[in-house]
Amino acid sequence: MYLQIRKNFFSIAPIVLIILCYSVVFGLQKHIDKTPKKTPIFSDISYLPNGTFLKGLALSYDEALADLLWIKAIGFFGSQGVIDKKNEKLHVLINIVTTLDPLFQYPYEFAGIVFSDDSKTVDRSIEILEKGIANVPHKDRRYWYLPFFMAYNYMHHKEDYLMAAKYLEIAASFPQSPPYLPLLVSRLYANSQDPELALPFLQEMLASADTPERIAELDKRIKDIKIKQHISVFNTAIKKFHEYTGRYPTDLKELVGANILKSLPIEPYGGEYKIIKKGIVQSTSDVDDLNLHLDKKTQETDQPLIFLEEPK
Repeated sequence: MYLQIRKNFFSIAPIVLIILCYSVVFGLQKHIDKTPKKTPIFSDISYLPNGTFLKGLALSYDEALADLLWIKAIGFFGSQGVIDKKNEKLHVLINIVTTLDPLFQYPYEFAGIVFSDDSKTVDRSIEILEKGIANVPHKDRRYWYLPFFMAYNYMHHKEDYLMAAKYLEIAASFPQSPPYLPLLVSRLYANSQDPELALPFLQEMLASADTPERIAELDKRIKDIKIKQHISVFNTAIKKFHEYTGRYPTDLKELVGANILKSLPIEPYGGEYKIIKKGIVQSTSDVDDLNLHLDKKTQETDQPLIFLEEPK
């Protein structure tokens, strides 16, 4: 008799749970309708169990329960117009939804955008996007948005261009992503103060490019990055020359003569590198500005400095 009662209880528990949760969010919605807009709207869901506990009880109804809570989360956001995004309850609710249905892409994207709006909550955005990147199937047509928004967080809020470029490179590897992403990746790698990091990615893209316009665009970007790297090495070499001699060189060949440079590089467009004043080097070619920090730190060495195309 006891076993039969226990069996019956577990067979109806998920249904009871869904009805209970529906009653909770329905009552909460009525409370929201009567609450001034400036009042935090998630104050009454603090007693909801965590996602893992709910998933264990919901059994095969976990996706249905996730849909119910997800719809209500969207309703809360839309009905209020402005939400206190610092409120931990929204974060908790999204975590419950994504634990109940970890393959559901939209909640990750939604929360990733909402919490990335403020530098004080961007860590929550990163946490939720990481969860989505780990759980959402790669075949999902909107999967690439998750690493894309992660790249935005690292670029805009963290100013970590290298991490941003890595996530954007993941996004760019999916065919649904926009065609401009690879070029944006190269800009981020350039801003990481390691411009050569962009080259392998761009060279691989160039090898698979299938239109003359695309080939020309990628080829130009590769040449621009090489010029930036050349100028960066020139600046380091000129600084060392000035420390040794107390003056700035008037010709770049002096850097080779002083054994600071192993050789002078070939300008990718066929132009020339010239010292214009006080050791400032420019190319005679028209180069896109990649916003590269040319004062990047280099490892101290007594060996001659080399350029990208030279064997190390």
